[in-house]
Amino acid sequence: MVEKPIIILGAGATKACGGPLTDEILPAALNGQMEHDNTKTLVADREELLWLMKEFMSDCFNVPTDRQPIRSQDCPSLPMVLSMLKRSIDSNRPIGTWDGERLIKAKRAIEYAIFAVIEAALRYPSGRPLHRELLEPLYLRHLKPTVLSLNYDVIVDNEMFTLGEEFGNLYPPDYSLNIDTQQYNFFRDMGVSGRLLKIHGSLNWLYCEKCQRLDLFVSQGMRTGRGMRTAKALDELYFSVPHNDAYSCRGTPCRNRPTCDGFISPILITPTYFKDYENPHIEKVWQEAEWAMQEATRAVIIGYSLPTDDVDVSLLFKRGLSHLKRDRITVVEYVNGDINKPVSERTTVENHPTGQRFRSLFGDGLDWHTTGFGGWLDEQRTNQLFPFTSD
Repeated sequence: MVEKPIIILGAGATKACGGPLTDEILPAALNGQMEHDNTKTLVADREELLWLMKEFMSDCFNVPTDRQPIRSQDCPSLPMVLSMLKRSIDSNRPIGTWDGERLIKAKRAIEYAIFAVIEAALRYPSGRPLHRELLEPLYLRHLKPTVLSLNYDVIVDNEMFTLGEEFGNLYPPDYSLNIDTQQYNFFRDMGVSGRLLKIHGSLNWLYCEKCQRLDLFVSQGMRTGRGMRTAKALDELYFSVPHNDAYSCRGTPCRNRPTCDGFISPILITPTYFKDYENPHIEKVWQEAEWAMQEATRAVIIGYSLPTDDVDVSLLFKRGLSHLKRDRITVVEYVNGDINKPVSERTTVENHPTGQRFRSLFGDGLDWHTTGFGGWLDEQRTNQLFPFTSD
């Protein structure tokens, strides 16, 4: 049987490489810096968007913006803030003294904060290139993996570009979308390095609502960073598609001009309690994701906690993965200290909230691990298990 693994990456996979979790984004943006293990990266302030966000968070959510550093416990949850903004904008009702165009600008400012914080984190990825360690053994076996990412960051994008070059000829990942960027399509027509399905959007997708054009771009922060290898295809995209003002209050003009006079922004399905998946490109990638899951011979889910309010993703998993034997569904979580314990003493599925949710969805017999992304890879390598062999 031909192997068709699908690798599913949640926020924990990004966190393992130095990226932020959801509850770290607002404090990082309000403090103006993304903290790493040994360094602090400044978050770029574009057109006073971060200042506008500070004013809104102080006025409407009593965040003490006059004191530094602002802690995560000083901030409301990001999903709650975005949900309240969306509901208020849709119903044309105020939040405090903020209404109308000011609410729309506040929403854009917080969405920009997500963009800026994640991009800042990417400039200094942490030590181990875990995504590469996961994918490279598959390329060595001449397998082109399918990766489903629930994250906006481009860590896995960059690795797939780089591995595609090393094992092919400037082959990029196939996003399974109608991307209009000429240089990307030139590379894709030569071949692809696997499929990358980003169901919540991506920092490197620029979309025009008016003509529905989708472009791929590379910013400086997405192609550089300590220890990051840069593929030639990424370099060429960076120099051929200069979208340095990708997120802007005023807007960056659509590349379809003079035919279209619209403006572009990244596609980010932000963490709200009622997500909007009506963008035509997002609809397409969700359908592609379900088909890819149904064709998979195994699934590896890393760093995704299956929260109870993420109903759409739960349904996607249920419809897409139910055909697999339960031991072919691997769930990798992180429990502090478990990596130093023998397997028999580690946290079981039944005793972990994420494990309980996955067990409710799929039943008993899951391949359950609590050693985190890096710990799981180390043990799989030692035991010569997937992805290091076909077992």
